[in-house]
Amino acid sequence: MLKRRRPQNDDDGLQNDDDGLQNDDEGLQNDDDGLQSNDKRLQSNGNHGFQTDDGLQNDERRTAKMADCKTTTNCQMMDCKTTKNC
Repeated sequence: MLKRRRPQNDDDGLQNDDDGLQNDDEGLQNDDDGLQSNDKRLQSNGNHGFQTDDGLQNDERRTAKMADCKTTTNCQMMDCKTTKNC
């Protein structure tokens, strides 16, 4: 007696997941939002002081002037309370 041949399972003429597109093909590469991942308008160097003409930064300049206030008598800083003529 001959046995009938049955088609194998999932035999619909197409391979599995064959929809004409490769997997994850949505027209864009992953993380493609028009910007690079580390594209920042301003890079932060962790320092908010502006560079001054004398090579010191703002808080360094204020510290230097406060140190001068403690040793001089004609300081022009308004918040200096350690010298005579402030």
